[in-house]
Amino acid sequence: MLGEHAAEKVRLFHRVSNAWEYVGGNYTFNALELRAGLELGIDARDVRRPGGWNGRVTVQFTIHDGSNEASDTVALRVAPVLTHRHLQLARQLLTVDLPGNIYQVEFIASLKA
Repeated sequence: MLGEHAAEKVRLFHRVSNAWEYVGGNYTFNALELRAGLELGIDARDVRRPGGWNGRVTVQFTIHDGSNEASDTVALRVAPVLTHRHLQLARQLLTVDLPGNIYQVEFIASLKA
């Protein structure tokens, strides 16, 4: 990852089966992983701040094959934090369904009432 503060503000993940595994900035994928295709994920550990981190990161992916090298980069920026006034009406509410959690079951039932 390139960019000021990028390593401390952003985490990169690799999907393995149904799990996301953290990969450090200098992680090396082997040839079998590359041939199978990679699914990568990224998350920000902070929000952009005036006078601080601007929320930008550049991810660079470099492949070495003997003496040959190819590289590609993608520039990303964290989404802004959106806040709402307490007088704004909710248009949509999302929640998770956790059947084994009595509090969540009760919460969902109250939404349906």
